[in-house]
Amino acid sequence: MAGMDPHVVGLVYVAAHAPDVGEDEGDLGKKMPSATSKQEGAVKKTADGFTSLDPKYFYDDFTADLLGAQAEFESRSQISMAAKVFAAPISTGGG
Repeated sequence: MAGMDPHVVGLVYVAAHAPDVGEDEGDLGKKMPSATSKQEGAVKKTADGFTSLDPKYFYDDFTADLLGAQAEFESRSQISMAAKVFAAPISTGGG
């Protein structure tokens, strides 16, 4: 077991979903919404089309296992993402 190896100092588990070809992240998110997506005003969008998560909602989805100061830092240091990436259909990349 990987967690028992003396060289392993930690394990990271990632829960994710991947859209099918032709589907976009926004569509998939509607099928499998996160707790945060159900919170009115949790996702903030800037006038120039970027999004970020309101820091008060960040903890529940991303830092529930961290202590207060570290969780606070993580929530305030997130990088905004272009909102258009959530509406771009997935392709096979073959053009």
